[in-house]
Amino acid sequence: MGGQYTRVQLGQAQIETEAHGTMTISTELDCLKKVTIRFGNSFTLRIDEDNLNRFGALLGSAAISLALKELINSEGNSDYGIKSR
Repeated sequence: MGGQYTRVQLGQAQIETEAHGTMTISTELDCLKKVTIRFGNSFTLRIDEDNLNRFGALLGSAAISLALKELINSEGNSDYGIKSR
């Protein structure tokens, strides 16, 4: 039979949310090559590497979109020919 189930915590962050206030998001890696993402005490997501990469790319894309929106909407960008829609 297999060995003992083990996991190691990778990190955590305090995130300010719109509806729930401060929430702790933590990540851990287990011996079965899965990453668990815990969203406070309310939700847990356990995924493999491929899905973790998809999730990370989705979050990265959202962060870039938000940064671009802020850049476009900030003062002074009309000098660069950037216009909001």
